[in-house]
Amino acid sequence: MVDDPLVGGGVDGNGVAIAPQTVCPIGTVCPMWGLGDTGGPNGPSSYDGANHTFSGVTRKNYNMFYGQQVPGNSGSIVWLGIPVDPPGTVRQTRVFRITNVRANASALIVAGPNQPPTAITSTISISPPTALPLNNFSAQLTVGFAAKGLISSAGSVETFKQCTDVNSSGGTLTIGSGLPNGPGNAGGVTLSEGFAQAFKVRSLTTWDGTTGTPGAAPEETPPQRESFPGAVLPTAVETGFYSPTITGIAGLADFGTRLKVAFANVPTGAHVYVPILLTTGSGTGLTSNLGSASAFASGVTNPLLAGYNGHLTLMLITSESGSFTAASAGSFGTGLSEVSITAGSGQAVYEVVTEDPSSAESAVLPVTVAYVANPGAGSPAIGPVATASASFAPISNDFVAEPNTVPVPRFVNSSTANNLFSVIACATHLLYPFVTNQAGYETGIAIANTSQDPYGTSTQTGTCLITPFGAPTLPAFPTPAAVDPGTVYVNLVSVMFPGFQGYLIADCAFQYAHGFAFVTKVGAVDLAEGYLALVIPDPPRSANPFPLGGVGSGEQLGY
Repeated sequence: MVDDPLVGGGVDGNGVAIAPQTVCPIGTVCPMWGLGDTGGPNGPSSYDGANHTFSGVTRKNYNMFYGQQVPGNSGSIVWLGIPVDPPGTVRQTRVFRITNVRANASALIVAGPNQPPTAITSTISISPPTALPLNNFSAQLTVGFAAKGLISSAGSVETFKQCTDVNSSGGTLTIGSGLPNGPGNAGGVTLSEGFAQAFKVRSLTTWDGTTGTPGAAPEETPPQRESFPGAVLPTAVETGFYSPTITGIAGLADFGTRLKVAFANVPTGAHVYVPILLTTGSGTGLTSNLGSASAFASGVTNPLLAGYNGHLTLMLITSESGSFTAASAGSFGTGLSEVSITAGSGQAVYEVVTEDPSSAESAVLPVTVAYVANPGAGSPAIGPVATASASFAPISNDFVAEPNTVPVPRFVNSSTANNLFSVIACATHLLYPFVTNQAGYETGIAIANTSQDPYGTSTQTGTCLITPFGAPTLPAFPTPAAVDPGTVYVNLVSVMFPGFQGYLIADCAFQYAHGFAFVTKVGAVDLAEGYLALVIPDPPRSANPFPLGGVGSGEQLGY
């Protein structure tokens, strides 16, 4: 609570300087030293910050007071022993300002899209009520609103093949290699403000985008003071009313808004990379993040100066709840850092270091995947779709005020997982154009797994699903067991599809399958014919199965 002196300092009506404010320590009863003006009977102004002698006793006035949480009532704060001076002659109204109060907004936000904000209300009372009667304070006062501050989404699921290198060459991870999957961009996660100023910097800073310390991080000693109650700042800040020489760390946030993207179900053997910087014109080479203009187009980079033009800038940091430490880029790509993945899970945490308070901003976090294909060893692993979920950070289950033992700000995890990318098995699709088990004829088919060869190919194994198309209509037939490398699976149409005539498509969960069919009169008399099965390019029925064939080249089959 602040008992306002003359706003912005200066002098009172009698020319006496208004000095910086002074804190009233917790547990101290701060008596009324003066009447708020040099014209009062107790001597000089009680707001000049100096020691004065009143009735033979030298004392120093206070006008800032720490609140205390009411025991057993986390929603109530009490200020004890507050002196109330008459307003004097300079300003006819005595202003008490309550600052740095934080609410558990997570308990107030209504689930679901497009929900209106929830009002946060308060009531004020004085004890004893006869000491200072209050007018119009019996009703609840709306002091704030709780609304969803982060909206996230992801694009369509990207699919990679287990047998195709992605961003690797010669067994080494190298960005830009591994065609046809290109740079291995596994989609992007969009992080959007639910309302303007939902993303905030830690405190005011002189960072210019290159030099200095972004967000007035802990390394900057001390962070810029923000000790003018009610002042309109040029950028949204997590820090409240704060003066390093008066309030200590009271009101000072531990960091700016942090955004965490948590990855899950990342296949074993796959590497995930994210940019160390998200801002306009940062240019990771993968996607356009926030546009093409400079983040500081106006040339005014200091938010303490007029004309400051800040845009959203997110910096990758090394810890969810620790002090600000920027992550460094690795040797893979330019400006990219690898996400540490353990048991399929990992996270990337960004801190807001600049923002535009006049608009609801968004950033797209591009995700890059890389791996050396080794299907014979099952790497990367085939499994569920890898997901990404976005939330504020740090995550905490501590909902009550604590004396400097928990981070400020802190959040609950209300994120929803978004599908991001998956790794699928490589496949071969074989077409047997004609088979029959009618009119005394029989057809035998063979499927060879030729992934075992003298060329060092990574061997693969898998089953085949053989589907008939013709008459009569019959269900598909799976091979009873996997077809191992270097082996051949053989069977008869009379066994798989008795009385059938038509064509077959065999979908095999491994590369380099080849097929043969042999049609004969039962007993191998009078007539016999053999042919090689046709190979349908994977994925089947692609409009562009062969890049060199041009766009829309249509189906092209081989043996």
